[in-house]
Amino acid sequence: RAFTYTLTDAAGNESAASPVLNVSILAAPVFTSGATASVAENTTAAYTAAAGTGMTYSIDTGVGADGAKFSINSSTGALSFIAAPNFELPTDAGANNVYDVTVRATNAAGGFTNQNVAVTVTNVNDAPVLANGSTLSYTENNAATAINTAITVSDADNAALASATVSITGGFVTGQDVLSFTPNAGTMGNIAGSYNATTGVMTLTSASSSATLAQWQAALRAVAYSNSSENPNTASRTVSYVVNDGALNATAVTSTITVTAVNDAPVVAVAIPDQVAVLGTAFSYVVPAGTFTDEENNPLTYTATRGDGTALPAWISFTVSTRTFSGTPNSTIDFNIRVTASDGTASGSDTFLLGIAPVVNSVAITADT
Repeated sequence: RAFTYTLTDAAGNESAASPVLNVSILAAPVFTSGATASVAENTTAAYTAAAGTGMTYSIDTGVGADGAKFSINSSTGALSFIAAPNFELPTDAGANNVYDVTVRATNAAGGFTNQNVAVTVTNVNDAPVLANGSTLSYTENNAATAINTAITVSDADNAALASATVSITGGFVTGQDVLSFTPNAGTMGNIAGSYNATTGVMTLTSASSSATLAQWQAALRAVAYSNSSENPNTASRTVSYVVNDGALNATAVTSTITVTAVNDAPVVAVAIPDQVAVLGTAFSYVVPAGTFTDEENNPLTYTATRGDGTALPAWISFTVSTRTFSGTPNSTIDFNIRVTASDGTASGSDTFLLGIAPVVNSVAITADT
């Protein structure tokens, strides 16, 4: 509005008109944004207040029951949760996932208007949650051993899960590492398992995705590790657990398996055949190099005794470096010889019979004439 004014004294004299005065009259702010909003759980952005230009926005915490749970950008009117809401654990005054807040818009003249806003939090599928890794110490030739008996399974909005995998994701050795699972209807419901020996992945499934969280926990705790090799790779294995609720995977929990090899004794690959020496005639026999094998390919050393462990007869000797028996028999008594191969820690042996044949003298035969 534009105004002028004049002044009149007591004698009635009137002044000239004043300069034009322009006066702006600001009406109270009017909100154009709605009084309700709907947001998904686990997010903070809630609502944007709008009441025209030049407004300053604030929260009137004395009115809305849940105002203290929000913050607002004074320039843009963007309203946000201070902490992202959880549908399963509502913290609004009514405990019904409807958060009541009062937003104020103030103009340049100080005039203001309040807007009551109801922000409804909606449910979204939450991924299942696994917790508790573990470490298993496995020794060669041990029976299959449960890897993680402490793992836990939870899901904020699902009572049952669809599937799971237990995978050797680090250090996997094809042909050695084995994951096994024995179902138990009493504790695991209808969960079944299948192991892929090529990839090192155990897949667990539940018909109709009906197995409960407790049954999945029991199943994961039952997955066991074994190693089929007599000379296992001793690098650590990493085992990763993942469950799925039909839509989302849990973040993997991992366990570590340390593998300790056990020294294996040499074994007989080819039995030593019985031998025959002749009384008074030089005898020699070399034990073949492939008679014994060692799983770890350790170098072998050899010894020889009678079959009962006592020393060989004086007439026969055994050369360790060449595995050679030699000597000239002076008796026709047969005896067993035990050959032992040692890898420095463990040993294996084989026994053969050395028969001594008597000398057969030739006899001249004359024809009868």
